[in-house]
Amino acid sequence: MWDPMTQTLSWVDLHAGLLHRRQADTVATYALGAPLSAALPTPEGMLVVQGASVRLMADVAKPTAARVVTEIPLGAALRCNDAQFDPWGRLWVGSMAPSRPGAAALYYLESDGSSPVLAFGGLTLANGIGWSPDGAELYVVDTIDRVVFSAGLDNRGRPQTAFTIRLDLRAVHGVPDGLCVDADGGIWIALFGAGEVRCYEPSGELRQVIKLPVRCPTSVAFVGPGIDELVITTARTTPNTTDSSRDAGRLLAARPGVRGQGVLSRGDGYRRRLG
Repeated sequence: MWDPMTQTLSWVDLHAGLLHRRQADTVATYALGAPLSAALPTPEGMLVVQGASVRLMADVAKPTAARVVTEIPLGAALRCNDAQFDPWGRLWVGSMAPSRPGAAALYYLESDGSSPVLAFGGLTLANGIGWSPDGAELYVVDTIDRVVFSAGLDNRGRPQTAFTIRLDLRAVHGVPDGLCVDADGGIWIALFGAGEVRCYEPSGELRQVIKLPVRCPTSVAFVGPGIDELVITTARTTPNTTDSSRDAGRLLAARPGVRGQGVLSRGDGYRRRLG
């Protein structure tokens, strides 16, 4: 995540439960406990997703003082996975159930204190979440099914159409993981196991491929003052995969010649809920 207000890049080490934050040339690391699926900057601190819990940490150096925002109803799912703010300040959270096909789901949480709302069920491993530049369409990855779903949104950002397959990646090597959308509408996807980041047009046409020196990229985000640097997180060891490449587990960066949308929202509404 890139926070333009503080010029800070944040990323998580999920299985180690670590939050890393880089500002200028200084990197600080905080042990928040595993699994640490997501950490999103807000005006009140970091909103973190761990297990089924969404919590606000006013001071990441004092994680025991975190305040619970909500619990995501997991059902038969294992835990929560990716999370993002939408342009309206709403938090979207996906769950994962890799051994129970169809048991995962995508939820959204309004900033006014209401309970999580089920937006899309029947997923197996919900992953990257993103929005078209005009805010009219939502994208979400299902890693196990190897597709990107999309739904049309109303003018307040809530789904108004059924989710359908936008990108079918079952014939592509690797599996889709994290996702982001650039300012021109290109859908950037980390292909775990393939050692690539690919950009697709919403029509499904392949626009660009970035080859990587590692096998397992996990997510992508446009960062920096110009929002024109694509940062790529990578995995070294997961419960099922080990990548012995020299750069595995490191952040990689590229300048693909386009700009990102930047941070769509910093969840300002959560101040009302928690204040």
